[in-house]
Amino acid sequence: LGVAPVELPAGTRSRAVSGLVLTSDKVLSLVTRDASGNVSSAVSAVVRATTLTLTRSAATITYGGASTLTAKLTQSTGGTAVGGAKVALQQRKKGTTTWAALSTLTTSSTGVAALAVKPVRSTEYRALYAGTTGRLSRTSATTAVLVAPRITSSWSVTSIRLGSASYLRAAVSPTHAGQAVYVQRYSSGAWRTIATVTLSSTSAISYRYVPKVKGTYSYRVYKPADSDHVAATGPVVKLAVG
Repeated sequence: LGVAPVELPAGTRSRAVSGLVLTSDKVLSLVTRDASGNVSSAVSAVVRATTLTLTRSAATITYGGASTLTAKLTQSTGGTAVGGAKVALQQRKKGTTTWAALSTLTTSSTGVAALAVKPVRSTEYRALYAGTTGRLSRTSATTAVLVAPRITSSWSVTSIRLGSASYLRAAVSPTHAGQAVYVQRYSSGAWRTIATVTLSSTSAISYRYVPKVKGTYSYRVYKPADSDHVAATGPVVKLAVG
């Protein structure tokens, strides 16, 4: 068992046992002793250890997208699937410590339960199995789904004469009002920042641009990572200058 013998008070029918290492099967033995000190033969039972994993279909999604969490519960010895078991899913904002309930699922005959999630910010998840008669409880490792903002962008005019202006309009979802984004142009094999613009109260920009050289160039809007989201880039939009 791995713990010291426990003496139960008279009349006790059950008692929680702490100090167990949950990664391997346990043999629990019970003996009784009457008031005269007579001891019964031991009655033993095997309690099976379980293995609980949690995976996600997409490690990083764009805001509005989904990732599927898949929990799998098996017996640690032999890998037999545990079907019909209740598995609780919990979530927390990445970088925090407090877990909140998300959902409770029932495993299939193959020991699997799945749930599609659409987090609005980078979120961590874990699965918990409370155990039952003959099986030990288990908590999965933590897994994260990272969320990148969704950026849309376009030019007000896609073809202009040298010396004229076009406006690069972009929006970031979810709102990041007051944060900075970078307007970048592809040049000499790399993306180079040509302007830093602050998002408006509607989480948008309208950047007036007057090119200095003729040609057709590629541009994009880049938003660096913050505490809630990973870095993101918008679509490549081209501007022709004649």
